[in-house]
Amino acid sequence: KVGVGLACFLMCTSMLLKGVLFHFIVNEEGGNPGATTYRWTFTRMAPYFIGMLLGYLLFRTNRKVSDTPKTKKLMVLGWIVGTASVLVALVTPFGVPEANLHYNPAWTTFYRSMFATGV
Repeated sequence: KVGVGLACFLMCTSMLLKGVLFHFIVNEEGGNPGATTYRWTFTRMAPYFIGMLLGYLLFRTNRKVSDTPKTKKLMVLGWIVGTASVLVALVTPFGVPEANLHYNPAWTTFYRSMFATGV
């Protein structure tokens, strides 16, 4: 339980720091967005923690899913939310080019985590 809490804390901290760094380095100083993302490891660690939490969940449940109507509804809901997350992360920057989302700190904070959650 401590590990799950620590992973969630580090994931949220990673997303927060990425948004703050992106705002001050790219938007205020005119820096390079790629260099801001890939210079520091903690700016891209949230998707890794999402994967670790999923692995922990699969380990704890022994990869078994009960066959109940409630579980089936939750599985369908999970597929819908996952597909929507991936589509939003992939299509939105190109579907709305006037928004210039590649330089938006709020977008850069969440789009990788949205994609990882959908996968």
